[in-house]
Amino acid sequence: MQWPADRRHPRIEAFLPAQCAIFSQGLFGVRRTPIEGKTRYVSPGGAMLLLPISLPLYSRLTVCLGKGVEVRARVVWTENVFRTDLGMVKGHGIAFMRDLDTATLKHIINGEQKQREPRILARLPVTYEYQDRAITGTCLNLSQSGMFIGTPYPLRTGEELFMHIAFAGLRQPISLASQVVWSNPLESSNAFAAGMGVRFMEMESMEAMHLSTLLEQLRPRTFSPAFS
Repeated sequence: MQWPADRRHPRIEAFLPAQCAIFSQGLFGVRRTPIEGKTRYVSPGGAMLLLPISLPLYSRLTVCLGKGVEVRARVVWTENVFRTDLGMVKGHGIAFMRDLDTATLKHIINGEQKQREPRILARLPVTYEYQDRAITGTCLNLSQSGMFIGTPYPLRTGEELFMHIAFAGLRQPISLASQVVWSNPLESSNAFAAGMGVRFMEMESMEAMHLSTLLEQLRPRTFSPAFS
């Protein structure tokens, strides 16, 4: 099912970490079940959540978006499970019990990575420098603003690192200062692939041009929703 056409608010594409708590009736009262997910879209009145499990319609939950804004909501629609390069997810449309004001929504969006460029499927070996160590990983998707690196030992959110990306036709690797904006360790309770989303920080014009060239080479292999 798609986002309703008659929605009251415009939706904004924003891939934000979402810490959810699902409430259900148990033998000894209301039971609270935590689950980790990610947003696909947000608006003042609701959001589309990508979750590793399916929730019943009208389920009640709380959602902590980004860096700590918690809202009460209920599930108003669901869609079929679909595969992304990072795992199986199911889309859920949730309606907030109370609309977010404009300032709060801007705080959520600006405080996290907002992915503006399309993600490109990319299986590329990468090397990153962290605390005087050179570590290898695999890029799973790439955009002009960041990438997702598959690794069982991701760095913590907020950590800074230096990325090196090599590809055919380039004499030297592209070297980019980056920051971890989403981290999913192997022992996480969700079903998403272990790894980390990194955002590229300020880059020189030559680096930006080389990255654009690489993306153009990969563009025929585009795919739909994933996390980066």
